[in-house]
Amino acid sequence: MSRRHVLAGSAVAAGTWAAPSVLTLDRVAAATGSCGAAPLRFDWSTIAPTSTMPASITANDGTVVSFALSGSTGLLAGGYSGNIRTGTRGARSDYMALGMRGARNGEGVTLTMSFSQPVQACFEVTDVDRAANSWEDSINFTASVGGVNVPVTAADLVPQGSSVVNVGANGVRGVASEPNSSPNANVLFSAPAEVDQISLAYFDVSRWRATQVIGIHDLRWC
Repeated sequence: MSRRHVLAGSAVAAGTWAAPSVLTLDRVAAATGSCGAAPLRFDWSTIAPTSTMPASITANDGTVVSFALSGSTGLLAGGYSGNIRTGTRGARSDYMALGMRGARNGEGVTLTMSFSQPVQACFEVTDVDRAANSWEDSINFTASVGGVNVPVTAADLVPQGSSVVNVGANGVRGVASEPNSSPNANVLFSAPAEVDQISLAYFDVSRWRATQVIGIHDLRWC
């Protein structure tokens, strides 16, 4: 089945999310790009699935990461509004999902991650792709520390395959479609310095009426 055969109403099982205890993960993620072998700080599979976006999580070093959504949040589809999901997307098996329906050029949602202490964070964004006359994923990244902007450049956004490209100083855009089993539309984000806030502004620059989804894979930092 194609990755586009997604039912907008297929939310994960209902339930109340509870804040997890501090994790004791000690494995190192196999990283690529400029992030290096940063330790895995939070593995989504430890709390998946969730029926809503978690308000916050506590990483294995005690850092608390809070999450907020803004923008055209009414376009988010059930089960894809910051929910934590399992199942393959961009060849990764667990992810925070953002999925929109009927977005028009200029409409989108912004996911903001706020860290309780400055960290040099990195994570993979999965499935940033495009199909002609259908969907076209576009993401702009910003970061700050203490309220001061930390510029994100193309060097901090490393495409993991040919189906996603850098756009401008701090953006990426899908240029070809990929199945869920492929990492070729994934992007590795690596903060250029210690930050305490990262935002991803996600746009589907089309009027695609089905649900189009990207994922944020496990969180790592130094």
